[in-house]
Amino acid sequence: MINKITTKIAHTSAWIGAFVMLNMIFPLQAFAQGANRCSAPFGSGDGISGVLNFPTCIINRYLVPIAISLEVVLFIGGIITYMANADDVGKRTEGRQFMIWGILAIFVTLSLWGLVAIIRNTLQI
Repeated sequence: MINKITTKIAHTSAWIGAFVMLNMIFPLQAFAQGANRCSAPFGSGDGISGVLNFPTCIINRYLVPIAISLEVVLFIGGIITYMANADDVGKRTEGRQFMIWGILAIFVTLSLWGLVAIIRNTLQI
């Protein structure tokens, strides 16, 4: 009984620690950004370019970093599950699967994000 409570406390504190750590990292990334290229979708005077730039900017600034942070939390959760259940083969397998899918998701997200940035910079969009 005490072992289960200790395990639950360890899982909860690890998730909270990962969440706090990620929230401390992403504001630093935001301060490193360049000039503000986001503008209101209508009334910006840029025509169709301004209308298309707004959703792209929302995706780049908010959705992709949120997706990456969730993927990192998924990976860290897999590590915690794997390490906390060293004696249970089924839970270790589940933790290993979370780690594999977390790494794969991070790789795919960053690859696509980089590919889109390369295309945008090449085509001057």
